[in-house]
Amino acid sequence: MDVRDRRIAILIDGFRDLCHAKTAWALLRYRPSNVAALIDRQSAGRTAQDVLGAGSEIPVVARLDQAVEQYDANSLLIGTASAGGRLPERWRDIVIDAACRGLDIYAGLHTLLRDDPEIHAAAEKNDAQLFDLRHQPFDRVARGKPFPESCTRVMTIGTDCSCGKMVTAWETTECLKRRHIDARFVATGQTGILLAGTGIAVDHVRCDFLSGAAEQLVLDNSRHRVLLIEGQAGLFHPRYSAVTLGMIHGARPDAMILCHPLGRRLLRGMPDRPVPDPETIIPLYETMARLVNPAARVIAVAVSPGDSADGCLDPASVDLAQWRRPCQDLERRLGLPVCDVLLDGPDRLADTVCESLEA
Repeated sequence: MDVRDRRIAILIDGFRDLCHAKTAWALLRYRPSNVAALIDRQSAGRTAQDVLGAGSEIPVVARLDQAVEQYDANSLLIGTASAGGRLPERWRDIVIDAACRGLDIYAGLHTLLRDDPEIHAAAEKNDAQLFDLRHQPFDRVARGKPFPESCTRVMTIGTDCSCGKMVTAWETTECLKRRHIDARFVATGQTGILLAGTGIAVDHVRCDFLSGAAEQLVLDNSRHRVLLIEGQAGLFHPRYSAVTLGMIHGARPDAMILCHPLGRRLLRGMPDRPVPDPETIIPLYETMARLVNPAARVIAVAVSPGDSADGCLDPASVDLAQWRRPCQDLERRLGLPVCDVLLDGPDRLADTVCESLEA
């Protein structure tokens, strides 16, 4: 599933914060040449850069027909991620319209488009393909098969959900490649799969098979020198901690990069649960990982600006001088490299990965 030859209209209608529209944002940042337009009625006439802070002059339109007729869109992407992963009812007519026009449709929802009789019938009649990015018929438990010693596994982990695990893994992979290191990004979520063209959406795998899916992803990519494995959820999040632990025990990381939304007070969707402090959570992550890999350790921290209102902040709105002070304080307290891959670049994270290769 490769989107590099597509002209994609991204549907975000009404979801303009970076957490809900993170799939749209990622495609705008990493595959902008494939985006024809954003669809958002309230922002029509503006640019993607204005609305989501990425995508430069890519236009925002009010309707699907404008994206098709004015900007040559031949595909539609559901560009949002929400708790429960359901298609908003008000979007069904837009998706059906896209299918009737013969547009291929990409969606990272838990509710699969192929299971909707009306959408499926419209797609079949008009030769439109439905790409359910989370559809994963994986059905094997982990076998504990040894991994090649020549392949180092680095997993991004988090103090919360939506705190940069995919972005950190992607940016660090690309930085290592620029240094001529054989690195591979391993996608485990719908956005990463869209960018990489392959992967397993682990949060759609049955619980017994989750660690098996993570293990298989490593085995499938173990010819590479370094794997940057996209982490999911957070060990302390009451909703999703099982996904995190299953991934750790399946992928058996050698090293972990902790992603932390510095400044966010509350866990996403949990109005009475604070985001845990990195000093508290790092030893617990290491304990859980060492159950399957005694050498596992946290090697760095990737921070991102966040608050408790919408969970994420646009990096462009950050005062750099003010932002760096708490980052430097966190680095002193932890004794680990701390950086923001979007504001500072991923080089310090790549440095720590390289050091782990030499250890």
